[in-house]
This record gives sequence, C-alpha cells and structure tokens, in this order.
Amino acid sequence: KKRKSLKAKIPASQQVLRSHKDLELVENLLHISKLVEEPKEEELLDRVDRLEKEIQELKGAIKNMERAKGKRILQSEEEEG
Repeated sequence: KKRKSLKAKIPASQQVLRSHKDLELVENLLHISKLVEEPKEEELLDRVDRLEKEIQELKGAIKNMERAKGKRILQSEEEEG
C-alpha cells in the first residue's frame, strides 16, 4: 500500500490559507521583535567591562589555585623524600 502524504489529503485552498496564516504569524513576530527595546550601546559596553573584570578575577583565582596546588605537590615530595 502506498501512503499519500498529509499535504495531498489537504485541499489546495486550505494549504494556501494555512501558509497565509503562517505568513501573518511571522509578520506579527517580526513586528513584535522590532518593538522590543534593544539594549543601548553604553549598557553593552558596561556589560563588557564587567565581564572583563570578572574574567581577570577568575584568572587571578586560577593562578592562586595553581600556586596552592604546586605548593602541595612540593610539600608532598619533601615529605616522601
């Protein structure tokens, strides 16, 4: 048995109607997305600055952890030796 595709069962006039509704939906979504206020350049630059500071703090914390780990390794080697 050959199965007809779902589109074949739907009359062409309804397919056109459905695609028209989809198009309306897309147009409405585009309109809404334009209404949503975009963040201002200053806000974005502030965010970038904050993130850069956080990155520097994290890098510092990683270095401290690596130093502490290195000291522990040296201590354990001294204790074994």
